Amino acid sequence: MSSELLFLSEPEMIKAGGLDMEMCLSAVEEMYRLIHRGDYIMGGPSLNEHGIRLVFPETSSFPDMPLAGPDRRFMAMIAYVGGRYNVCGCKWYGSNRANLEKGLPRSNHLVIVNDSDTGMPLCAMVGNLVSAMRTGAVPGIAAKYLARDGAGVLGLVGAGVINHATLMGMVHTMPDLRLVKVYDIVAEKSRSFSKEMAEAFGVRVEAVGSLEDAVVGSDVVHVAASGKNPPHLRTEWLSDDVLIELSAGGKLDDDFLFGANLVMDNYAMHDVWYDTDRIDVPSFEVVRLVREGKLSREQDIIEMGAVVEGAAANRVKNGRPTIFNAQGMPVYDVSFAYDIYQRALRQGNGIKLPLWDAPHWV
Repeated sequence: MSSELLFLSEPEMIKAGGLDMEMCLSAVEEMYRLIHRGDYIMGGPSLNEHGIRLVFPETSSFPDMPLAGPDRRFMAMIAYVGGRYNVCGCKWYGSNRANLEKGLPRSNHLVIVNDSDTGMPLCAMVGNLVSAMRTGAVPGIAAKYLARDGAGVLGLVGAGVINHATLMGMVHTMPDLRLVKVYDIVAEKSRSFSKEMAEAFGVRVEAVGSLEDAVVGSDVVHVAASGKNPPHLRTEWLSDDVLIELSAGGKLDDDFLFGANLVMDNYAMHDVWYDTDRIDVPSFEVVRLVREGKLSREQDIIEMGAVVEGAAANRVKNGRPTIFNAQGMPVYDVSFAYDIYQRALRQGNGIKLPLWDAPHWV
């Protein structure tokens, strides 16, 4: 039996919907329903691991071995997604902040989709945009379900690729969006980002001079900032019904956490990650408080899948701030990549790579 793999370069992946935010939002929303129903698997014995990460040492006696550095890692993120997808897949990537000095993306991704029965690879595609788009769609879906009615002011902390994709998602899910405030520690990035986004989306986008300016008066705040000193969103800056979305970076006061609706994309993953990964992510503060007995997982933590499914209608309290913690899950990449793959097949798009006419050994 002959077999072939469909390969999609970035231009071919874009042609098949890689920048179609509506398609990506739909895949993420459907994935939340599958997570709530339990029709998914991620790696490790817990079935909920974010991925497996290759950590480089600080020093090495081997001259060619890479050493630890900012955002320097390799990672494999694997998942099975059920429902109409019924496929397995993996996002494999390498990251190094020093790439930017070479004119390369910080992270370089490849997404592979496999038949869940035979294990045969069906498709491989350049995954940088897949990863960025689904990362932007996640806070978009959260805003759809969690932002207060009439929310119109969005504060973005960080002027990079993730908040570019986030704004793409928010334009679709915040129908009353009228103002976007952008803050980045590099002021020129805030200004250039604001100009580009205003032209791209036809919405008023303003660069602001401080973190406080980005937060005060915003109905929704999304943080996508990296670095050793995460931005501290002070309690006095935040309104009573604000939605705070933490995709990367961000610190909140413990007292503020106790008085907020705490929504997680998948608490089980964050709980495992707390023990297995060396990266400090915003959700770790919530997990820490649960571990210390100061919060109850059952009573205080709300799963986003339950919100989407309508099973948490009485748990998200009006008039209280809401904190949405999300970190990348490979189920998003696999589901969105599958939809791209299916559209590419309908288009006759991509490069078909033969694996064999018949396997040499069986």
